[in-house]
Amino acid sequence: MTSLVIEKFSNDPDLRRTVFTLARNIAFELNNINQGSLHLGVYRVSPKIKPHYDQLYQIYKEAAADKGVADLIQLVPQLDWVVPMSNLSLEQALGGMVALDAMAAHPGIDYYATQSDKLELPVSFSVDRYGLTEVNERMNLQAQGIIIGDNLVYYHPFLRRFFRARFVDTPLMLSRILSDGKVKLKIALDPIRYSQARNLDQTMEFDQWYGVYFDKSKLDDPKYRGVTVHARNDPTGRLEVTFPLLKTIFYITDYKNGEKEFQIEELVPTSSRVSAGDKYVLHRFAHFIWNKELQAFRHFDCATLIYTKQEHAKRLRYDWKNSDQSGYARAYKRKKLFRLDGEIGVEEVKNLLYSFFRYNELVMEYFGAEPEGLERS
Repeated sequence: MTSLVIEKFSNDPDLRRTVFTLARNIAFELNNINQGSLHLGVYRVSPKIKPHYDQLYQIYKEAAADKGVADLIQLVPQLDWVVPMSNLSLEQALGGMVALDAMAAHPGIDYYATQSDKLELPVSFSVDRYGLTEVNERMNLQAQGIIIGDNLVYYHPFLRRFFRARFVDTPLMLSRILSDGKVKLKIALDPIRYSQARNLDQTMEFDQWYGVYFDKSKLDDPKYRGVTVHARNDPTGRLEVTFPLLKTIFYITDYKNGEKEFQIEELVPTSSRVSAGDKYVLHRFAHFIWNKELQAFRHFDCATLIYTKQEHAKRLRYDWKNSDQSGYARAYKRKKLFRLDGEIGVEEVKNLLYSFFRYNELVMEYFGAEPEGLERS
């Protein structure tokens, strides 16, 4: 519950209970529409959410009658979690507080830890003594839930990323294993969240690493394409002493005229003591082209991408560019450092990349080499 209600209605427990009930109703209905993400600004006009939203918004409006936007920001600093702080209006601030309370009212770890085994599933399934439901041929396993008839039933939230966000790739892995017909699968389901099949949203949330490693045998495969992301995992902090690094992005294009392009960009902290000056930040960048007829790389170049610190902050929000360039930061300037044209072997390209991206163990990791100085468990 936001501090505005606590401050304004500290002596009115009934109203505080009303606020909590309204917020929980919003949270539950929001989950049934979009699987738990707090896009309340989009869904607040939905028929099952609007009455609760309007009533809670009105309570906040009355509570904030003598306060301005600056007062609300000071009183509820968490507003920057759900609404942009620049040019914030009173209406946006009040809507943000509704979203914050909906977030807080959502059943969390404590609730599921104590109650989930006591609740009946929203769709009738049999469960074993461990609370697991056996998957059968009537159930269509998807990344974000199981479709059975017109119903969408979610997996247990403890399978979710951070136990509350979207599911990652575990359900799809289980589905692939199940498709071989050699195993039986039992899985825990969410006793609270459910929806209709038409509301299935397959958006995935990726962790520090996703995508495929470099595979020499697939260089001529038209399906070998897309984005791979490797992020640094350095709990001891020893690698940061040498070279501060966030992650490295690897991108492979589709085949075109018998060629496939590769691009690599490393991402560093905006305040990097190595890669940043007072105004600009440098990213190392490589570009190389595989030629199917030559069975070799016919072009290879390395460069630095020079970002202003403002543009660099935007760049860190995205793993790669897409067709909508307007939302993505562009390099302030590209400074090419060397270029090779002709027939360049795979091992030569690897060794050049290891040398150019010195102290970036993620490049070696992508190519399947053992990074120096990185302890393996």
